[in-house]
Amino acid sequence: MVASLPRISEVARRRKACLLTPFSIARSARWGRRFLATAFLTRSQTKDVSARSLVQGSGAPAWLSTAVRDYRRSWPGSRHTLARVPEVLIGFPRAFVEFSDPADNGQMFRCDLTWLTSRWACIYGEGCRGIYADRPNDGCCTLGAHFADADDEKRVGKAVRELKASQWQYKKDARVGGWAEEEHPDHLAKGELPGRKTRVIDGACIFLNRAGFPAGQGCALHLLALSQGRDFLETKPDVCWQLPIRRQFRTVSRTDDTSYTEITIGEYSRDGWGPGGADLDWYCSSNTEAHHGVRPVYLENRAELVALMGKAAYGVLVEMCQDFESRGGNAMRHPADPAP
Repeated sequence: MVASLPRISEVARRRKACLLTPFSIARSARWGRRFLATAFLTRSQTKDVSARSLVQGSGAPAWLSTAVRDYRRSWPGSRHTLARVPEVLIGFPRAFVEFSDPADNGQMFRCDLTWLTSRWACIYGEGCRGIYADRPNDGCCTLGAHFADADDEKRVGKAVRELKASQWQYKKDARVGGWAEEEHPDHLAKGELPGRKTRVIDGACIFLNRAGFPAGQGCALHLLALSQGRDFLETKPDVCWQLPIRRQFRTVSRTDDTSYTEITIGEYSRDGWGPGGADLDWYCSSNTEAHHGVRPVYLENRAELVALMGKAAYGVLVEMCQDFESRGGNAMRHPADPAP
């Protein structure tokens, strides 16, 4: 009986709920859907604004768009379905706020209030279609998750050693072939060195427990965090808990020959994937289907934002978001949010 199954905890349902427990699967059956949204594909989100990072310039590096396009072209008869989903395209008005980092006077934050006060929420288990139509149960785990750096991989490795076979469907496979791998050479720009990522097995991330697994469908690392009463920020790759929040860095030069580091906190929209973003069959950040959260992004994703900004800067952000919300008007509200 459904009533006898363990109820999914608040931490599992908040923010990015990347796990379908037996209870949540039964619950989602009334919607006629059993989908998953978890790890996302990205690159380093650190201050190292090298050629391998996503924090500079016009968008994603070649490897990202190439990986997306290669996958889509491998599917016979494939074409993106952007025109057929209730998604708001980029180019709508946004409100930004800038303020000094309380912890570092050499840094300024530039935050997208339109996104951070929106009602986006992960709709895992309640409507997520997956980024590829032929693999809806993968959510955004099809391509695996790239590590931000060696420390990111090391931290995940520590969590991997704590996973039990009852929690991780592919534990035996990981013992044989490993759980991490280098990205495919075909996905690299000329002269670019391969990065490290989670291994792809049976068409998706090795940490993705598939439908029918006794512990539930979804991210094994997320399940580990729940079982230990920890936040999943401690167990999952950086990219998996950050997206669809995007952090970017750039150096800004003033007219007096001084400079500062600008840190932008905003929405990781389709264009963040580069040209390959248009080939995704479904994407959530500006999709009206995913904008029905009970609380705004800046409150629901507090843990992520504190980790990305620092506690003091997050405190300032909350004040700015609350002020923006109190002003009324809809001209710079997120257009994917429900009509007032």
